[in-house]
Amino acid sequence: MAKVGKYEGIEAFGFKLSVYEMKKNYEVHFIFDNPNNLDVRMDKTIQYLGHEGFFKRNKKIKATAIHIASND
Repeated sequence: MAKVGKYEGIEAFGFKLSVYEMKKNYEVHFIFDNPNNLDVRMDKTIQYLGHEGFFKRNKKIKATAIHIASND
């Protein structure tokens, strides 16, 4: 599928996000360092962005979580 739009540098609920708008869906990459309540935070983030009008209603959202481990 060809990419329609690319949005980077979005920060919400402890995530750094990259969103790629494709013709039929969105691909959202969640980059995080704190794994606590991951599923809940991802869901809240998607709901928040949708509420703000970021996503079109008829497209699916494919989410990928990427954990950045600290050097501690």
